[in-house]
Amino acid sequence: MNRKWIIITITLTLLIGGLKASPAFASNGDLSQSLLQKFSLFRTNEHFAFTRIVNSILSFTDVSEYILPSKLVQSHHPEIQQLATELTLGLKTNEEKSKAIFKWVATNISYDAESYFRDPSNPRYYSSLETLRDKQALCSGYANLNAALHRSIGIEARVVYGEGHAWNEVKISNSWIEQDPTYASGGLDMINKSFIPQFNEQYFSSVDLRREGIFPW
Repeated sequence: MNRKWIIITITLTLLIGGLKASPAFASNGDLSQSLLQKFSLFRTNEHFAFTRIVNSILSFTDVSEYILPSKLVQSHHPEIQQLATELTLGLKTNEEKSKAIFKWVATNISYDAESYFRDPSNPRYYSSLETLRDKQALCSGYANLNAALHRSIGIEARVVYGEGHAWNEVKISNSWIEQDPTYASGGLDMINKSFIPQFNEQYFSSVDLRREGIFPW
């Protein structure tokens, strides 16, 4: 880790430590939440080790890392928040809200077949905001957008991976439910190298692959 990241790490450690120790922070929830959000945005796939450090620091607070935004899961962005609010308007339970979000992602995002077939061994990462605006992505984009929409309305969601694929785990009624918005969206025509949209609701609560780990953002 270079000098720049050492300095930032020390600064974050001292400042977040203040969230617990300082009466000023303790008496101002908005300020502490704002600081946590800013620190959380350092989490990225580009600085994996540093992301681990930030998550370790966040563990000293009462806020789950899976409710906060990151560089790829931009749950704080107004476009993400507005869509999530519209999708869940009038819905009462977190399961109902989660189903609405999941279905929207699976039926409004197209799989980026061109990118996949161009270089399947080196897939790119898509942020939640990129995916929302472009309306297409690989599995990382589906999972990041699904996570961002959930987090923006206060539902814990994380991005997991296994067997060359990414999907989600969403916390509903104190249990982590596996969701795969990519597989739910349809499939690939391997001959014509194109995406065939076909919504499959079963992937709201099940996946086909074995989880190998959790992305730290």
